[in-house]
Amino acid sequence: LCLANQAMLGDAKSMESSDEVISAAVASNSSDQAPVGTCSKGGVDLALTLPGYILRAVCPRFTLYLPVRHLLTTACTRCTCEPIRADRAGGNAAAALGGARSPVGAQAAEGWRFPAIYVGNATLPGLDRRWTSQAGQDRAVVELFEGKRNGFFVDLSSSDPVEMSNTLTLEQKYGWEGLCVEPNPKHFQGLLHRKCHLAVAVAGRVTNEEVEFSLTRNSECGDACAGIVGDRFDNTFRNGHEVKFLTVTAEKLFDDMRVPPVVDYLSLDIEGAEFWAFQHFPFHKYRFMAITVERPKKLRRVLEANGYVYVRELGSHLDSLFLHSSFPRLQQVMDQLA
Repeated sequence: LCLANQAMLGDAKSMESSDEVISAAVASNSSDQAPVGTCSKGGVDLALTLPGYILRAVCPRFTLYLPVRHLLTTACTRCTCEPIRADRAGGNAAAALGGARSPVGAQAAEGWRFPAIYVGNATLPGLDRRWTSQAGQDRAVVELFEGKRNGFFVDLSSSDPVEMSNTLTLEQKYGWEGLCVEPNPKHFQGLLHRKCHLAVAVAGRVTNEEVEFSLTRNSECGDACAGIVGDRFDNTFRNGHEVKFLTVTAEKLFDDMRVPPVVDYLSLDIEGAEFWAFQHFPFHKYRFMAITVERPKKLRRVLEANGYVYVRELGSHLDSLFLHSSFPRLQQVMDQLA
C-alpha cells in the first residue's frame, strides 16, 4: 500500500521504509516550463513552484494530486511522480486546488474516502476573540506552555469551530497546527475554514463497530446530546435525529492522519464515551504532554497508570487537566497549586 505522508496536514515528514524505493527523475518540460524535481526515497524535491502546476503521484492503487508546494514522501516501491499543468489534471485534482479541501489526509489508508468540499473564501465570525473555550482550557494550555508557538493539538471532538472551542486560540493566535475530529456535518463548513485538518470520524473501542450518533442538539442539554447515544454510554438521550456510524479506534485514526508521536495538547470530549474509546489506547505509542478531558472518572485510572498526573479541575464543567510525567515544568506547576 502506498501512502502519502502529511499531504494536506502540513509539512511532510520522512517515512522510514525497509523497501528499496525506485527513483524516478522528473524532467523539465521546455514547452510548459514545468518544475524540476526528483521522486526518490527522500521524497519529491521541487526546485520551482510555478503557479498553475500540481504534482501527480501515480502508485499501483491510487493516483494522488498535490499542489507543487508540498513535499511528498512515499513508502512504496512502484510510485512515479511528475508535475503537470493543473488544467490538464481533470476533476480528480479538485481537492488540491484553491477553494476546495478534502476532509481527511490519509490519502490511501484503508477505510477512508475523500470528497472535495467547496468552502469559498469567507471568514469565520468570532476569530478576533482571545479566548473561546467553555472552561478556560485554551487559556490554561497557553499558560502551561508559556505562550509556545507552532505546537500541535488533537481536538477530539471539535464540535463548533468557534463557540466553546478549546483549540481555536492556539491555532489563530499562537500558530499551532492540529487535527480536528468531528463527525457532525453541521460543523464541516466552519471547521474547513480553520487551519486544523478535519477528520470525519467517530472514535471507538474497535474499528468498524456500528453505533448510533445524534446529530442535533437539544434544548435541555445543548450540544452535550450530540454524540454517541446508547445504554452503554453516559449519553442516553435520543431525539429522533440519530444516524449510524462505523467507529474507528483512536490509534488507527492517529496512524492514518499522521499524528506525531508526541502531541502537545489533547482536548478529549466525546460526550461520555471517553473511557470506552481510550481504555485500551496504546499510550506508549502516542504521548500527550497535556490533556483536558470531560467526565474522566473511569479514564483517570487509565491515564495515571500510563504516566499522567492529575493537575486540577477547570471551571465548573467537570473538565480535568492532566500533564504527562515528562512535562518539563510539571513540578513547578504542581508547586504553584499546592
